[in-house]
Amino acid sequence: MKIITLTTLILLLAMASCDDSGKRAEALYSKAEASFMQHDYNAAKLLIDSIKSSCPKAFDTRRKAISLMQRIELAEQEKSMAYLDSIRAVRLDTLNVIKEQYLYLKDPEYQDIGTFIYPAQDLKRNNGRTMLYASVDENGTMRLTSILCGHPINHHIVKITPRSGDTFASTKQSDRFYTSTHLGITTEKAEFEVGRTDGGIADFIVINRDHPLTIECQGTRTIRRTLTRTEINAITSVSRLADILRDLHAIEGQKREALNKINFIKARMSESAAATKDLDKQ
Repeated sequence: MKIITLTTLILLLAMASCDDSGKRAEALYSKAEASFMQHDYNAAKLLIDSIKSSCPKAFDTRRKAISLMQRIELAEQEKSMAYLDSIRAVRLDTLNVIKEQYLYLKDPEYQDIGTFIYPAQDLKRNNGRTMLYASVDENGTMRLTSILCGHPINHHIVKITPRSGDTFASTKQSDRFYTSTHLGITTEKAEFEVGRTDGGIADFIVINRDHPLTIECQGTRTIRRTLTRTEINAITSVSRLADILRDLHAIEGQKREALNKINFIKARMSESAAATKDLDKQ
């Protein structure tokens, strides 16, 4: 008789504990849903985590919490998508205002991506001229090309120094170097990608654009000259355009990622809904 009484007591205590756990889980779920409705997604997720950790046997409530978590994740991604669309619209407006200030170059037969340059640096008008040439493609990748005409020096490094001489910026070794000869004059082109091989000289020129700057082309010997105002203006202007194009390219990538997540979450929600229907039939 004592064994039966003790067993019954244990069962009653377990039932009471489960009942308390269920009530606590439902209370947490209600708070999580309220936080979700108020768009406080972080608070809602913390409350859902609490259901899992403090009420592990409240299975019905935990199933509802999983569904709510999916709704939260979907809302977060949709909010992110709306934000990206708004930022994209602003950057596009800025691009549309200034892009007419540049020459757009693209050979459809050979190029998938077009390039913008500063009009005064159009190579058709500067054939045979030594200069530091700036360009940016539609994805926002900016390049500086050191064009040196005359006796070849095989230069692969460019250094920029202000007149004060107390600071400088220098490229890495160019990994894209070309030479050509016409009528006995050699033209060298050492290309540097901004952010990869330019060693920060593009930013250095922009920061010091109001000061006289010396460019050194370093090869078998060093050739120095003063950067022209046209070169400085070109690099400053193209750098500004590159920032906008780079932002737009990054936004498009983030939008694709957000859309993939939205589709993944919706697929999970559909699977969960189907599983719930099967359980209800049983």
